[in-house]
Amino acid sequence: MMISRSGRVIFGRRAFGRPRRTCGDASKIQTLTDDITKRVDTFYKQNLEPIDNYHLIPTERSTLPLVLLLGNHSSGKSTFINYLLHQKEQDTGVAPTDDGFTIICHSHINADEDGPTVVGNPQWGFSELATLPKAFVNHLRLKQRVLDPSALLPEGMMIVDTPGMIDTASKEEQHLESRGYNFLQAVKWFAERADVVLLLFDPDKPGTTGETLQVLTESLVDLEHKVLLVMNKVDQFQKVHDFARAYGSLCWNLSKVIHRKDLPRIFTMFTPTSASARGQEYSSLTKRTETTLSPADARVTAGDTSTHDPYATSHIPLSDFNHTRDEVIGEITKAPHKRVDNIVTQLSDSIDRVVLVSEMHNAVVKAYSKYQRKHVFAGAMAMGATGTVFAASAWVGLPWYLVVVATAGAGVPTGLGWYQSAQNIANLKTILMGGLDKTFRDMKTAEMMTDGDLKARWARLKPRFVAQLKHQDLSKLRAIKGVEALRKQKAKLISDLRLQCNVVRELVSAPNSPQKKQSEEE
Repeated sequence: MMISRSGRVIFGRRAFGRPRRTCGDASKIQTLTDDITKRVDTFYKQNLEPIDNYHLIPTERSTLPLVLLLGNHSSGKSTFINYLLHQKEQDTGVAPTDDGFTIICHSHINADEDGPTVVGNPQWGFSELATLPKAFVNHLRLKQRVLDPSALLPEGMMIVDTPGMIDTASKEEQHLESRGYNFLQAVKWFAERADVVLLLFDPDKPGTTGETLQVLTESLVDLEHKVLLVMNKVDQFQKVHDFARAYGSLCWNLSKVIHRKDLPRIFTMFTPTSASARGQEYSSLTKRTETTLSPADARVTAGDTSTHDPYATSHIPLSDFNHTRDEVIGEITKAPHKRVDNIVTQLSDSIDRVVLVSEMHNAVVKAYSKYQRKHVFAGAMAMGATGTVFAASAWVGLPWYLVVVATAGAGVPTGLGWYQSAQNIANLKTILMGGLDKTFRDMKTAEMMTDGDLKARWARLKPRFVAQLKHQDLSKLRAIKGVEALRKQKAKLISDLRLQCNVVRELVSAPNSPQKKQSEEE
């Protein structure tokens, strides 16, 4: 299976670029996938875009399945990519070797595009990146590569190599623009559009890099379903004790930012090089079907009990880690299938965001209108009270100077009250924005009992809502219509789309499917 540049899933070619047999189910999968994508796009255009006043939904997605690799420097991202490609494409080293985002596409041509070209080329679906600073765009590039048929990255897929995450002098600098652009924002953009996200950890710094933990808590929030945590380079451990200590340290550090009783699975693996040995340069790659042994395993297999191997880097059995690496590669090759599920998940999340922010918007509009009506009523009462006193004083025949005194005595207090009301209206935006959390609690108390993520969702959306509300004239705001209808439509729409996704998965995993036959042949 592959994805055309138009974003259409195409079946009928082997994932490694070789021809394969097709079957009747392929056309059904194609039809269902196209129908799901069309329904989602139509719903975005007709139902979400008209009421998305706060720009909460994505305006585009990448045209090909996308895999994103993250990790601190020297965590093995580039080495693993070279292993998937079966050729050395990315520079590797202990020190940081790349300062930008590199998109690599398994294609039918060899071509390179710089950042401005990638962003301006509509065939890739990256035009939204133009909203990021030029410093980011100038450090973005795309490589199209013709790969060997044995390459592990399926044709028609993209993989993104990212700069190694590091600690900077101060947390504020680390969080904001230490790279010339907001790194966390860039990672979040790619992660939201990726179908699989790999977060690699280096055994030397197992989860202790501050920027890595920030990515987990800020850039990958709500995306846990597509994130794989990987402790890489386990072949560097001298003893099992070293491995256990590093693994425990990683779990401890992750527990500080992943506030769940049970941590997600951590994949433990390594990337085989020419001999998985210290001091040897990268040369040929080990094929996926071969078993990679550590020097310790190799000695036992050969009956050699010598412990003087100068190139040995690991004295722990690595066979289990080979299997785990194959599992990770298997998740990567499933990206085209996961893409349809991710599209539906993204739609569901977009509806939730738009509904919540629209309801808060309407609550602000309602509160402002209510206070404004009170102000108008107070002004009318002030004028009415003053007029009544004047008329009554004149009717009873009081001298004119007493009429003036009585009228002034009634008008001044009411006038001051009206003036205070006018001042409150001028400050009403500040008052309302300061009470947004209370408004949310009053409005969503019952829902929070059934939706455990609702409070956290509001906390993430509030900064954007407040930032845009500051620049708007509340007197000109109007209520957003159709919010309740959108809420009701979501349940049935998402349910129907999930059922269609289930059918696609069943067809893909069926014994007579092209994917199943490919797996058996290999």
